Amino acid sequence: MAFIAGMSDLLKSFPDITFTRTGPIAYNNSPTIVVWTAVVKGTHSGDPFSPLPGVKAVAAKNIACQNDAEKITAVFASGSGLSKIKGIKIEALPGGRGFSGPVGFYLQAGGSPTDLL
Repeated sequence: MAFIAGMSDLLKSFPDITFTRTGPIAYNNSPTIVVWTAVVKGTHSGDPFSPLPGVKAVAAKNIACQNDAEKITAVFASGSGLSKIKGIKIEALPGGRGFSGPVGFYLQAGGSPTDLL
């Protein structure tokens, strides 16, 4: 549920958000674990955005944001035919600029690293 709530907040703040898969989608030694690499980008043109509760939101200024490539691991419920996600894990891949997840968008949109402490 936290993932869905976070995505909902991102959509409100970055209405043109896209998740672009790079490379193949593959099973991870299990019929219920699927892994792929994605790049997420969007323009902060909607609601003010905060990546975490208690962090000061930044106002939209039409800033285009693009996170580094991230490894996405989805674990599906057994017997669901890959239709019910049981869990999802997003990991930054090495070699990027340090922008990953909602915090990466926040920093690119003008948020301060000190506000994250």
